Amino acid sequence: MNTLSYHIVVRTPAGIRIGDIFFDFTDEKVSGRIKAPFFEPEFHGIINKDDTLRLFITLDQNGAKQEYECTGRISAYAVHISVPTEDFTYEIDGTTTRA
Repeated sequence: MNTLSYHIVVRTPAGIRIGDIFFDFTDEKVSGRIKAPFFEPEFHGIINKDDTLRLFITLDQNGAKQEYECTGRISAYAVHISVPTEDFTYEIDGTTTRA
C-alpha cells in the first residue's frame, strides 16, 4: 500500500477551509480522508492509468450523511477534486507534503 498526503484548500458553502488530505493506494483502488476544520469526510474509489480519480465521498449535509460521486486528478505534486452536490460544488486543491 502506498500513502500520499497533500496540504489542501477546500471551498465550502461556509467559506475556505485549510487542511490535509490523505490517500491510501492499493493497486487501482484508493481510499482516504480529509482533515480540515468542520470538514472531515472519508472517501473511496479508483485511480485510472491517466491519474484521474473517480471517488465516492461521504459528506454530512444538514445532519445527514450522504455519499456523492466526484472526479479529480492527482500527481506526485498536486491534487484537484471537484465534488458536485445538489446545492454546491466543493472544490479541493492541494500540493504535496513531505515527511
